[in-house]
Amino acid sequence: MKVVLATSNKGKLQEMNGLLAGLNVSLAPQSKFGIKPCEEPFGTFLENALAKARHASACTGLPALADDSGIIIDELSGWAGVRSARLYQDWLDRGGEERAGSISPSSDAVAFHSLYQQGRISLEEANLFCLIHLLQQHKLEEGLDHSRPITARFVAVLAFLRSADDPMPLVGQGQWAGELILEPRGSQGHGYDPIFLDPRLGKTAAELSLEEKNQCSHRARAAQAFCKVFQA
Repeated sequence: MKVVLATSNKGKLQEMNGLLAGLNVSLAPQSKFGIKPCEEPFGTFLENALAKARHASACTGLPALADDSGIIIDELSGWAGVRSARLYQDWLDRGGEERAGSISPSSDAVAFHSLYQQGRISLEEANLFCLIHLLQQHKLEEGLDHSRPITARFVAVLAFLRSADDPMPLVGQGQWAGELILEPRGSQGHGYDPIFLDPRLGKTAAELSLEEKNQCSHRARAAQAFCKVFQA
């Protein structure tokens, strides 16, 4: 079965190909069809995943699979959640650059903002450095012990539609519990992987091989749940 994967992210495509290798599906990224990302206005991962799958299916006439994922930081009341991929833009919209500059013109916040504006880092990297800055700022403002772990969870939801108007989508969900560190480690993976530490393994998600990551990640667990309902 040919299925359009509602993403243009090469890292996600690689992960999903590995995770769904046991299914009789051939994944093609939506970028192959010239599909632009759709709006993700909803407050839950499930609603956004369904919106992305429906959009991809409507544009291609093919079955579609979409992933919506993000990071939930416990001491920040579940933030950033569904806004994880838009964290840097949200920071800008809240006037983060101006506030950081008024405190310290040479701050890391201004540095990563300048690097992104100059095209020297990607938006994904800008999101990563922005989160590090915000966590540092949070610890400073709250007077928190910098050695205390920041607990967090990666969350993923997969939604599959046979057609754009499929009334019975197939869904898989998964979580990966860990801690956030403020110094990035590792060169594998994507997104916030370099600062997400699995304390059981003693490694960040970016230090794991794809094979190791596919044994424990949120997306792997969501894929396992999805495979069960897909094959039922």
